[in-house]
Amino acid sequence: LQPARPAGKYRVGRVDLPLLGPNRTAAWVEGSPREVMVSLWYPARAAPGERARYIPPEVAKQLVLPLMRSIAVDPRRVDLASISTHAISGASPDRRHGPYPLIIYSPGGNLPRAMGTTLVESLVSHGYVVATLDHTYEAPAVVFPDGRVALSALPKGEGVLERIVSTRPADALFVLDVLISAKGGEARTARGQIMRTVDRSRIGMFGHSAGGFTAFESARRDARIDAVANLDGSLAYAMSKGVFGSVVNQGLERPFLLFGAGVSGRARLPHTHENAPDWRTLWTNSNGWKRDIHLAAGEHLSFADHQVLFPQLMKNAGAPSILVTAALGSIDPDRSIAAQRTYLRAFFDLHLKGRATTLFDLPSPEYPEVTLVP
Repeated sequence: LQPARPAGKYRVGRVDLPLLGPNRTAAWVEGSPREVMVSLWYPARAAPGERARYIPPEVAKQLVLPLMRSIAVDPRRVDLASISTHAISGASPDRRHGPYPLIIYSPGGNLPRAMGTTLVESLVSHGYVVATLDHTYEAPAVVFPDGRVALSALPKGEGVLERIVSTRPADALFVLDVLISAKGGEARTARGQIMRTVDRSRIGMFGHSAGGFTAFESARRDARIDAVANLDGSLAYAMSKGVFGSVVNQGLERPFLLFGAGVSGRARLPHTHENAPDWRTLWTNSNGWKRDIHLAAGEHLSFADHQVLFPQLMKNAGAPSILVTAALGSIDPDRSIAAQRTYLRAFFDLHLKGRATTLFDLPSPEYPEVTLVP
């Protein structure tokens, strides 16, 4: 098993970095400093090396156990920890064609940063540096280089979602601060070497589900983020009561992309700004470049690595195919991944690289699965 192979001209490198915020305290564990794990993915020089592991065993266990038990499948038949990415660990950055824009990725709620690998590797292969981050104590498990494992510590009860959406943008902007701050003493570190290839004036962010909410709230708070994409993420704390995130009520003047899938709400209408109250209000309150596209045959988890890995894992585990359809929709996984990669890259190419495209203005005969929402 592997995430789908990236199709761009650049090789992909990866380094994993712990980042400690000395002036921040942990959101869910009292008395601890806030520490996050980040993977930096970057265009790399062609060289032999070991492929980066997809996910540590400790994280795989915490991710797989509840899912497999819920569908009565033996967790031992699913081995996420054996999967490799297409990235070479610690490869030398490719400085010949930079500088590259920087993109921050935030995963879905209670998911590890690895679950965006299929989209992230594609962006990097086309000339981006991407930082993916775990939200410590919300992610199922975060493994630090010294062997410490931070398990999820989310409390139950009211107000948790508001705290999550408050903590996540703070994590993302802390990572952004650390990465783009110029420190001469770091020139020889892996982080310093990679960041020397980055154009720090061109920054984007995207995320899936709660990560999409995180991306939009981060862009609202910080003008350094030039373009932002939300992959099927609700922007509401309580949809039925009309309690939305700040970005919804204030609007967003930066270019943004809404990329929904399947249906939502009690009426089971397509998840677009025409039907979802939070997206509709954001749309009305925002005056900049904005587009809404829809993957009708997809589902919410289509935008995470579930789309490429889940069908293979379920087949190997002997689980019924109806479970795959319920989670990912009826769309062919290869078509879903190709469309997501193409439209996401076209969005960032347009707004971070100035490359014109008609994908957001006219239906594409190459991707009939994607609908442009007026």
